[in-house]
Amino acid sequence: MSEPEARGPSRRQLLQVGVAIGALMACSSLSAMAETTDFLELSRQLTGDPDLDPEIGAVYHRALNSDPKLGPALQQLLDNGDARSETADQVKQAILRQWYLGIYREAGQAHTASFERALMWPALGFEQPRGTCIGPTGYWSEPPAH
Repeated sequence: MSEPEARGPSRRQLLQVGVAIGALMACSSLSAMAETTDFLELSRQLTGDPDLDPEIGAVYHRALNSDPKLGPALQQLLDNGDARSETADQVKQAILRQWYLGIYREAGQAHTASFERALMWPALGFEQPRGTCIGPTGYWSEPPAH
């Protein structure tokens, strides 16, 4: 008598595994989105700017989260609200520095997230950064359309 052939997982089992993996990925994505939303809300409170770019905020959030010292303090600040500690103050200063300069640090290296959208320009009274163009050649010959 011959041995029965070994069979792999059924289509139903593969489908169930695929659905479970998709659900886990969706949960982690939703969790990350919720944390970024909380980070943006904190950033709005600190900067006073209601129109912060969510994509740039996600970059800043990821960078701060990856910092071994500031990441846990950021998470605690997002979870518990306004904490009064030296580390919480460092996190708040880092968030302000990111938004105002358009620069973030990751793995000890400085990176530019957005030069043009940095909050330092309106704070200094500039409509746009010096040396950047916001229209076709000659756009400056017409009065602003405010």
